[in-house]
Amino acid sequence: AGLLGVGFGIQAAISGFLSLADAVGNLGEQADQVGVSIAGLQAWQALGVQFNVSADGMATALTRLTRTIGEAMEGNEKAIADFNRLGVAFRDANGNARQTEAVMDSIAQAIAGLESPAERAAAAVNFFSRTGQQLLPLLVSIGEGQRDVVTSARDMGQVISDNASASFDKFGDSLAEFGGRIRTFIAEALAPLANAIGSVFAAMNQSLTLANQAGRIR
Repeated sequence: AGLLGVGFGIQAAISGFLSLADAVGNLGEQADQVGVSIAGLQAWQALGVQFNVSADGMATALTRLTRTIGEAMEGNEKAIADFNRLGVAFRDANGNARQTEAVMDSIAQAIAGLESPAERAAAAVNFFSRTGQQLLPLLVSIGEGQRDVVTSARDMGQVISDNASASFDKFGDSLAEFGGRIRTFIAEALAPLANAIGSVFAAMNQSLTLANQAGRIR
């Protein structure tokens, strides 16, 4: 029983490590898809948990904001008007697009500065569609606290470094490549056995067919 328990413990540890490696290794790809930094994705998702906003919900909101920033940079009048209405800059001092997480901070501060709940709700929905209502308490809290979300998350130890994410991503790629090679090796090694077994079953099927035919003739 003791050895069995140790075996299960080792299996659980390996499974947990592989799950961690997969989650951390994918952070870079997820951040690229959303249009934010790895730190920004983790910080806002960690904050979302405190306000019952799912990781997917936060990713959707950030993706939408990234798209709106891009539209404003391309000259979309509605997108530009949305930012101007809140007094939020979507360009930096050099005329380049600001980082999405930085714009998110500014939007939170601008929404918190609006006087009526109705104005706040309208602004949140305008930028984040249906997710806006769910995000509103979070945005107001951040805006009123004048907090930099990424810095705060780092201070609380909630952000995994880019280097760590890249290391696990490399590990995952190597593991996947190794797994593919092992599968190929095993498949090639067992191919003759599979053919032999297949021939046996084919012969058995033929014998059964002949037996059935003989039974019908009788």
